[in-house]
Amino acid sequence: MFFFLALAGVSCQQADPYADYAKDFCNCVQPFAALQERIMAMDENTSEEEMGQLFADGQKADADVQSCLMGLQEKYPDLDMEKEEDIMNALRNACPDIVRLMEESANPDVEMPDETPTEAE
Repeated sequence: MFFFLALAGVSCQQADPYADYAKDFCNCVQPFAALQERIMAMDENTSEEEMGQLFADGQKADADVQSCLMGLQEKYPDLDMEKEEDIMNALRNACPDIVRLMEESANPDVEMPDETPTEAE
């Protein structure tokens, strides 16, 4: 009986080859997600000291995330990374909040002024 349950578990895991990758990716980029939330919470009352700490934390997060992502390339060498839709679907299932932050960061709602100043102004 245990053999059949184990076999069923293995076959379920193989149904979506990107699911495990997505979980690991989400764990890798979690420090960036936390940092992004802190950045989005900044306002005009944010002190220079807080901004400096945020910058330092960002540098550390960048190094940690890059190292983790390099490890994923080694852990999942056979995944077809060209299948962006499959990857994004797996990521949306694994960590929807992180995907939302990634999408918001890629497409920020930036208001442009109606008129751009000229050098003469």
